[in-house]
Amino acid sequence: MGVLTDLVVADVSEIDAVRQSLCPIKTWVGVDAKGMDVVKVGTLWSILSGESHDGVVDQLAQGYDNSEGPWVSVVPERLVDNLAGVPESRFEEIALAWAQTDEFQFDGTEGALVNARAYLRGFCEVARQAKAGGKSVLMWVCL
Repeated sequence: MGVLTDLVVADVSEIDAVRQSLCPIKTWVGVDAKGMDVVKVGTLWSILSGESHDGVVDQLAQGYDNSEGPWVSVVPERLVDNLAGVPESRFEEIALAWAQTDEFQFDGTEGALVNARAYLRGFCEVARQAKAGGKSVLMWVCL
């Protein structure tokens, strides 16, 4: 069984409603990011910023408690800003670097790049929509 993940555009005040949803992308604008987890997101931050992923992972993990889930985290605004600003000219370079990380290599080399491209494309689009609407990106995760 894999990790179910949705990335949605919402107000922070909607965290509880997103958490209670069985499929947030049916209610909120967003993308299905099945298999995405906080470590993959943190690794993407490192690629985009050149900084350690620890801070982003810690921020995302704040949305986790001891319950059985689902869990909802607010994607840090600085990551949303970076994703919203990814130029098309750098897209393939970023996707390839992300696909080559240990977190993606479990998917197999070809699958890793396909998944990294799809995640990155969706994440960038959601980030742009969030910025345009003055909202946040929420990451809904369910085991």
